[in-house]
Amino acid sequence: MLCYAMLCYAMLCYAMLCYAMLCYAMLCYAMLCYAMLCYAMLCYAMLCYAMLCYAMLCYAMLCYAMLCYAMLCYAML
Repeated sequence: MLCYAMLCYAMLCYAMLCYAMLCYAMLCYAMLCYAMLCYAMLCYAMLCYAMLCYAMLCYAMLCYAMLCYAMLCYAML
C-alpha cells in the first residue's frame, strides 16, 4: 500500500514537472515571438526613417536644381 502511494506520488510529481516544463517552453516561445516582433517593428521603423531621409534629400536636390535654374534664367536676362 505504501509502495502504491509512493508510486502515485512519483507519477503526480512527474506530471507536475512535465506541466512546468511545458509552461516554460511556451513562455520561451512567447518571448521569442515577442522579440521577433520587436525586431520586425524596429526594421520597419528604420526602413521608414531611411525612406523619409531619402525623400528629404530628393526634395533638397530638387530645390537646389530649381534655384540654379532660376539663377541661370536671371543671368540670361
